[in-house]
Amino acid sequence: MSNTQTRPATTMAGYVDFDEFIDYQLRKARGGIHQTDILLGSVVLGLIAFSYLLVFVIFDQWIVPNGFSPTTRLVMLGIVLTGSLSWSFYKIVLPLLRQINVLYAARQIERAFPELKSTLLTWVELRNSGREIPPEIRSAIEKRAALEMSHQDVDQAIDRQLLLRASYGLLAVVFLFCAYSMLTPKNVSSSIWRALFPASTTSVATRTEILEVKPGDTEVLARSQLDVSATLAGVIPKDITLLYTTADRRFVDEPIAMRPAEEGTNRYQGLLTGENGRGLMQDLTYRIQAGDARTREFTVRINQPPSAAVHEIFYDYPTYMGLDDAAQSGSTIDAWEGTTITVRAESNVPVKRATLIMSDTDDISMRAEELPMIITDGTQLAATWQLQFRSDGTFARYYHIQVENDRGQQDPLPSVHTIKIRPDRPPEVAFISPTSDIKAPANAIVPLAYQARDPDFLLRRVTLRFEKHGEELPAAPTLYEGPPHHSSTQGQYRLDLSKFAMQPGDRLTFYLEAEDNMEPFGDRLGNKRRTPKLNIEVIAP
Repeated sequence: MSNTQTRPATTMAGYVDFDEFIDYQLRKARGGIHQTDILLGSVVLGLIAFSYLLVFVIFDQWIVPNGFSPTTRLVMLGIVLTGSLSWSFYKIVLPLLRQINVLYAARQIERAFPELKSTLLTWVELRNSGREIPPEIRSAIEKRAALEMSHQDVDQAIDRQLLLRASYGLLAVVFLFCAYSMLTPKNVSSSIWRALFPASTTSVATRTEILEVKPGDTEVLARSQLDVSATLAGVIPKDITLLYTTADRRFVDEPIAMRPAEEGTNRYQGLLTGENGRGLMQDLTYRIQAGDARTREFTVRINQPPSAAVHEIFYDYPTYMGLDDAAQSGSTIDAWEGTTITVRAESNVPVKRATLIMSDTDDISMRAEELPMIITDGTQLAATWQLQFRSDGTFARYYHIQVENDRGQQDPLPSVHTIKIRPDRPPEVAFISPTSDIKAPANAIVPLAYQARDPDFLLRRVTLRFEKHGEELPAAPTLYEGPPHHSSTQGQYRLDLSKFAMQPGDRLTFYLEAEDNMEPFGDRLGNKRRTPKLNIEVIAP
């Protein structure tokens, strides 16, 4: 019997001792077991995560009406995270920090290879016991274990069935998840976001997607209108509805149909106009409904805009009218032309700019003349101007006050007030006798009777004027002239034809001219009125 012992070859040149070979195989087995345990923990963790997301997405999109609530999502995520963290700690973190027991690795190898007949376990136990063993016995055990292990691959001794099952399970869940994502008409990413971030405001996935809502939560000025727009994707339904609820609950889920903003686009618009189109006057909430898609409720807060209220109109009448200056409460302006008007108003908040804006209609967008107002103490406003007609005889019939605060906010719907300018009408004058052309000798005295009146105020003068051969004669007797001024006058005048050196066949033209006491201002002259011209044909005596 030969004493030569066959040593197991290594991958390196030369030979190693039996105990070194056994140690190497045990280290290899321990490393494989350690790696398998960590991989198993990681795969199961992935299986938990993908399974939770798949189940969550299906239930959130199809089974639970309107999807899981934020509270439910938070509780579910908490449970999954707690389980996942516990699993990660015990199945991944701790194994990373620990080493596989040599005896456990040996037992796994013995179980896979019964041919060892416990020689490997015996060798490990003897070595770990620290007892003195005869070299012959120790060498025999090492030889037998090493020879048997040299014919086997210890990597096959590692049990990877659980890892394979878990991997197949993970692969199946991932496949189902991908297949569902491709086949479902609903957006999976929104449900994943809702699952991972329970506090998010992302809406539940629907066939119709409402991608963007403008302006969302916002603040607007009272009496203004709000344009709401929404961008859609997915299945676009026929009806897109804007539902709003006022703070006083007078209107609850009041519907407004939204219309396409532009032809061929998926952006729709709706206008919140307030009750009877008078603008928004109180806080409200709104949401948008399109097919199976619903948005969350958005809040609109109403801020009081700067505004001005007219509390007094002061009238400074021209002196010739003989009227006392007056002040009236209210905002309507009604006075004669030439009157100087002072409008006094008060703003509800301090303002940096105020303008009195006139217009020909009650449409405030159609501006006419504008007057800057004087601001006192931040809220007291005043503007002064003289009432007069334009060159074409028209005048602005309305006015409003636009104010602006430090934030640049303006009154979106200022109150509109009326203006009435009364014209100073011209005087009335007429011949009582004669009333038509007459004939008289050159030396005759023709009696003339006349009357004149001013319908508004007073007369200044009445003058009799003459024309001969188409030219006005210098002779122009004044029949009436103030002071004192009267509102009316009448009288007679004896017209002596001999003063005009008339010959038979000549014609003398005469007429009356009345002038009232109006004082000219601007481009406006005083009022005059003339009678129709009458003729006296001179005949032979």
